[in-house]
Amino acid sequence: MIDHMLTYGQACCLVLSLPPTDENRKKANDYFDGSLLEVCFVGSLGPMRPIAIGKDVMARDPFTFQSYTTTRPSTPSDAVECSSGNPTCSALLKQTMSSTEPNNKERYEKIIVCKDVLNEILTEYFGEGRVAQPSLEQWLGSDGSFGRSTRLTFQGCKKRGRWLWVLKEQ
Repeated sequence: MIDHMLTYGQACCLVLSLPPTDENRKKANDYFDGSLLEVCFVGSLGPMRPIAIGKDVMARDPFTFQSYTTTRPSTPSDAVECSSGNPTCSALLKQTMSSTEPNNKERYEKIIVCKDVLNEILTEYFGEGRVAQPSLEQWLGSDGSFGRSTRLTFQGCKKRGRWLWVLKEQ
């Protein structure tokens, strides 16, 4: 069974626009532990849409604002299947890249995203050897969110890919 719930540490990272690595999860946890904010999600929007609100607001309305489970000590060793059936992978990609020009262009860079680049991006978030991608390119274009792929010359080779705005590393 696939767990469609983010952990608290992963949600903290997404709220702070950090890749949810073990190191960043610890930093994000420490940040929110010392702040007046709490990371949670609105029940009607679901756990894949983390937000930060005041801790007192969360305490007053626990039925609307729901908590995440605590972070596991390390990333599990099972592979993350990136497919249309996995909302974790889909939400991550939609939060970090877009085919439309963002309002805050200084936080994004426009690059050619082919299968190799996409694998690098997913590996950065989920960890080395954890991304299973049998038909990643086909899935990426399945809902139209990332535009159509075309055959491009990329690093001296012809590959299928698409121009996307990708969130820059912090």
